[in-house]
Amino acid sequence: MARSSVEHPEKQGKEAGAVSIIAAFAIFSLLAVTALVIDIGLLYQERRQLQTAVDAAALAGAIDLAEGKGPEQAQAAAQLYVLQNSNVAPNQVSVDFPEANEISVTGTTTRNLMIAPIFGRKNSQVKASASAGFGPATSVQNLVPIIVPIEQVASHTGAGNIANFELGEDRPKEAFTKTAQIEGDRIKYIINYINSGNSAEDITITDPLSENATYVEGSATNGGIYNSETRTLTWTFANIAPGDNRTVSFYVQAPDVNNTAYLKTSSSSKTITAGVSGNNPQRGFFWLCDFNAGSGGTPDLDSWIRSGYPEDVSVGFVANGEGVRASLNEALSARQQSDPRVVLPLYNFTEEGGSPGKYHVVGFAEFMITGFDLHGQPKAVSGYFTTGTVTAGSSDGILPTDDFGVTVVWLTS
Repeated sequence: MARSSVEHPEKQGKEAGAVSIIAAFAIFSLLAVTALVIDIGLLYQERRQLQTAVDAAALAGAIDLAEGKGPEQAQAAAQLYVLQNSNVAPNQVSVDFPEANEISVTGTTTRNLMIAPIFGRKNSQVKASASAGFGPATSVQNLVPIIVPIEQVASHTGAGNIANFELGEDRPKEAFTKTAQIEGDRIKYIINYINSGNSAEDITITDPLSENATYVEGSATNGGIYNSETRTLTWTFANIAPGDNRTVSFYVQAPDVNNTAYLKTSSSSKTITAGVSGNNPQRGFFWLCDFNAGSGGTPDLDSWIRSGYPEDVSVGFVANGEGVRASLNEALSARQQSDPRVVLPLYNFTEEGGSPGKYHVVGFAEFMITGFDLHGQPKAVSGYFTTGTVTAGSSDGILPTDDFGVTVVWLTS
């Protein structure tokens, strides 16, 4: 007799029950994984938003510190940035100052979860931290390609000192120069030397003071020594490489600015003089410059005027001169309307002069454009210098020859 293939109903029920248990477990596991994926995604998004907020807050606080607004205002600015830019209002925002030139910001927020509450977890805490510092700008990004002689900065700083600056044919500046700046009842003398030869030089700079000048004690920079018996300042530098430069300065109290400095080099027995007989003499013009060694045609210059040169330009950089072009008038107009406050490179020495002259960058200055004319003769731009802070640059490397008022802030962590 054949055996029946129909299984007993009780066995079928047990198997169905096992399948149901497995299915329920699978559904539960799927829900758990879904909860994990969705809520982790939410927490990641929240963490990213909070990190962006504290990064911006740290930079904002560092800018306030750099501009001398003090820790209290920097703290308030940082806290406000976190509050305004967080996706979920933070539970706590803490601000610390680890160093005199550094600020740290930490934000903590609580994010409600979407799926996890099914499993007893209603929310999770999110935390993000950032630190920012500031210092003198040794390299800057987004420069506008108008290079400026350093002698123009001091006498044309501030909205009350607007001037019209010619963008014209330049002339070379001597390898040994001296200028003067009147600052209240004192005169600041600035002496610059650049090795324009082909081999390294040892040099000695001396500056004897006149009888009516009183040296301001301790004001000589870059290792200068003052001999009170001979009333002479002396600087000695060894092994200055070709193309390298040295800048020194000092203060005196005197009724006029007449003064002469003397230079002796290891390659010549001849003594070179550099004199100054007036306040801030004109030495060189504003000039267009090419930052990337010859490939900067009109389209590049147009782009850099509108948006800035995107790469770092450092102290010690040598820029090529470029002829002024009326076709750039529209770009300068667009820049003045969008953001008239620009950062410009400063030079203290030119080789060859004019296009394609070589301009030695020694610092950076912020300039407010108030007008321009690239169609007329001479072509010119008007405005004044001011202090400023940039967030794209560095404070590492060769320091500027003087404080020209541009500070860089950066995220340290």
